[in-house]
Amino acid sequence: MNYTHIFWDWNGTLLDDVDYCIATVNLSLSARNMPLMDKEKYWKVFRFPIRDYYNDLGFSFEKDDYETLAEEYNRNYAANNGNLHLRKDVKEVLAVFKGKGIRQYILSASERTVLETALEKYGIAGYFEKVLCTDNYLAEGKIGYGKAFAATLPPQAKTLLIGDTAHDVETAKAIGSDCILLRGGHTSDEKLDALGVTVADGLHSLYPIILGAEKRGITPHFNPTVPDSSEKYSFDISEAEISDFRTKYKDFYDDLKNTNKTEDW
Repeated sequence: MNYTHIFWDWNGTLLDDVDYCIATVNLSLSARNMPLMDKEKYWKVFRFPIRDYYNDLGFSFEKDDYETLAEEYNRNYAANNGNLHLRKDVKEVLAVFKGKGIRQYILSASERTVLETALEKYGIAGYFEKVLCTDNYLAEGKIGYGKAFAATLPPQAKTLLIGDTAHDVETAKAIGSDCILLRGGHTSDEKLDALGVTVADGLHSLYPIILGAEKRGITPHFNPTVPDSSEKYSFDISEAEISDFRTKYKDFYDDLKNTNKTEDW
């Protein structure tokens, strides 16, 4: 196994919320008669710290201080986020890595109450040993508390940060971790490819990278809403061929489904 500890970013990495974030910022822009964003513009200007991103959008901190804008954004985000969903294959991948004994953490710039509520809502809180995040709505970055926690890990720990932005690359370097970025998040493919780290097309692509030589005998929990359930099922992954893995996994899943031993994912 190539990694013993995984730090997961939240927004755009596990939660598919890019379009929703754009719509939420557009509410604040519209209320001030400012030009609205589309995804192309968003990918050009989005960055950390969020204060600088807001400045690039043209918000005036003389009319609205940043703290007020941050609270407005989070209020609008929380008011209409009922239709958000996890990215494809999130529960399966978290279950596989947990089943292999990899310790997993959330490392996010999101506010703690909002984030922990979301993890419970989507049924994945039990996959994470610790939630590393902020206690305010300012989204100023996660390097500080990420670095402090990473310093508590044993020297032999092999760590990986999985995210979707340049800030995740910066954070990984600061905490001494490798980094993989996922396409389809808060950064354009063009920017991702220029950051000098591994870029994955989807979560299934992580299997051979993270598990390395241990490609067989994966035992995921097939009830993702109860990650600590003792009932497990085993299946073999072929020698890191993702297309072959998907075929074998689907056959295995269908067998379980036919015997009413799993839920619809």
